Amino acid sequence: MTDRIDDATYSLYCNLPSQLLVQSIVNYFNSPISGKFGELFGGNVFGYRRDDTEESILPSVNVYPLGFKTTSDFGYFIGDLRLDFNLPLKLIRDRQTESGVVIGESLFLLTRNPKWLATIMKTVPAIKELGTKLSANYELLYPDKQDSLMFTVTMNYKIDITSYFDYLNEHGLDVTDPCKIGGIVKVYDLAITLNHVI
Repeated sequence: MTDRIDDATYSLYCNLPSQLLVQSIVNYFNSPISGKFGELFGGNVFGYRRDDTEESILPSVNVYPLGFKTTSDFGYFIGDLRLDFNLPLKLIRDRQTESGVVIGESLFLLTRNPKWLATIMKTVPAIKELGTKLSANYELLYPDKQDSLMFTVTMNYKIDITSYFDYLNEHGLDVTDPCKIGGIVKVYDLAITLNHVI
């Protein structure tokens, strides 16, 4: 069993719909295009990280999928992403809830910018909706040493299943096993070819 777990490295799953989307959002927030919103987090936006983030890299954002459903094989892959915002207490002082409101509602405005969806579509061409529905939870959560404040925002997404499989095919990914990375498949095929030549 441990051998199988060791072999199941997470890098094999980077082309799954939600993982593609998470990585695109992380890249968006870590790039200059996100403006002041991205500057606030200083490149500390992660495609999932435990909420015990070290104080030295706060403020930070963790992005990860919550779940999904499909409408049909020729329909849509519909799900939600969660964004955990971690802020250092010394940054926000006694205006904790207000800080969450400002960041949460700034995210609402950011997702209404036409560049938002257009930029994500460059790496996730099958995306049809992203952040059209947002919900924020400002209940204060203090992890471990109470050195940070965490609040969450849930964001919807909708991916066209047919376009997603077209994307896999166009990038040399095996539709029968979409967890494979194209590079690994090509290296494997090259090794098989070389063995036959020898």
